[in-house]
Amino acid sequence: MDRQTDILGRVGTLTRCFHEIRPWYPRDRLCLFDSLALTLYLRRHSLRTRWIFGVREDPFAAHCWVQYGSIVLNEHIDRAHLYTPIMAV
Repeated sequence: MDRQTDILGRVGTLTRCFHEIRPWYPRDRLCLFDSLALTLYLRRHSLRTRWIFGVREDPFAAHCWVQYGSIVLNEHIDRAHLYTPIMAV
């Protein structure tokens, strides 16, 4: 295995762990909070991700999610594609 494959496996494993422990934190599932929490969780494990903010026009809505490269980690890709990214952190 090459280094990129190892990193992708680690990102996948840690993201699954995050989703498994998430219900233990009794807070509504809000994209902003969940994306921040996942970003900080992965950063704590030395993984840098991008926090993507997007909007759509009709009807207006804003949404955010976390990506590692082009891989969407905490949203279904079909839903993320409904939004036009306007900022990445």
